[in-house]
Amino acid sequence: MTVSQINQWLKAKSINIEAKSVKKINNSFTNNIYRILGTDGKLYKLRIANENPYINRALEYYIEMQLNKSSFLYYDKKNGNYLREWYVGKILKKRNWSQKLFDDLEIEIHKYQSLSVPKEINMLYPKYFDDVQEIKDNLNQEFQYYKNIIKTFNTKNLVISHNDFSAHNIIVDSEGIYHVYDYEWSTINHKLWDICNMIKDLEVSINQIAKISQIQANLREYVNIIFTVHFYTIFWTYRVKPTKQVLKYRKHMLKRLAYWFDQIKLLNPEQKKK
Repeated sequence: MTVSQINQWLKAKSINIEAKSVKKINNSFTNNIYRILGTDGKLYKLRIANENPYINRALEYYIEMQLNKSSFLYYDKKNGNYLREWYVGKILKKRNWSQKLFDDLEIEIHKYQSLSVPKEINMLYPKYFDDVQEIKDNLNQEFQYYKNIIKTFNTKNLVISHNDFSAHNIIVDSEGIYHVYDYEWSTINHKLWDICNMIKDLEVSINQIAKISQIQANLREYVNIIFTVHFYTIFWTYRVKPTKQVLKYRKHMLKRLAYWFDQIKLLNPEQKKK
């Protein structure tokens, strides 16, 4: 979209902002993201959403309105299009991993996990399984273990989950305030899924995570969920167009999956014998 097209869109939505410049930030199979510099000198994020059967727009809208309502200038809860303030700050990096970071992330996760969702919003579960023969053929042992972990999920440990709780969806501003966004993949999921997804995203090692007191006390469960998150991510790479970038990412995830499966075997000697 050009500056002229952006301004036409803003005018059509009765948004009292004029774009001075625009830059396309992302073009994915779910969204097109534009960073707008307004004539007021402020930055804004425009999201034009694509239809996707895996996304629960009603739940996404509900969470955003509960946690970040003041950031939005426009939000169409039917199709997911919105305009909000551009969060300025830093993204998380591997070297930031610490007990303090873990505690800070737990606080952010608790904000949405503790929400009470209205009954009219249809709560879905992630699509844990896909009919991917290549996975069944090449990762049969890992797949069986993955399925066994999923079977242990029960209502006691299922909560609202972001499901893409990762570095590219969190900004820490100059005052140290966390801004978590893009709840479009939210569903009901395991209570540890999001923190384990962040561990996956930051590629933290088992020695690093074991230094965190909460993880140290329950290391086996954390490792199981970290492994599960990796396996689920590999499923995801088969749901999108197999570009060079996606194939490269899948190859990397397979290596990381192997690493965490090795950790499972070390923690569960009986698994190693199978």
